[in-house]
Amino acid sequence: GDLDWLQARGYPMLKAIADFWVSRATPAGGEEEGGKQQSWHIRDVMPPDEYADHVDDSVYTNALAALALRFAEEAAE
Repeated sequence: GDLDWLQARGYPMLKAIADFWVSRATPAGGEEEGGKQQSWHIRDVMPPDEYADHVDDSVYTNALAALALRFAEEAAE
């Protein structure tokens, strides 16, 4: 509940993390609703399985990226 900390420290970090994931995402193409792309890909990542590298759309990576984007959106409000 410390809004001063959130504004000074937390939000800048959350925004930087969200900006990183946005920079890594590529649109899937096709479907748009209200001008927003509905489907995105995060390609060429290393998932938790260290023996599988250069993976496209790792479930773990995509879930955490989506969570980071939601946190940044909530903090921005």
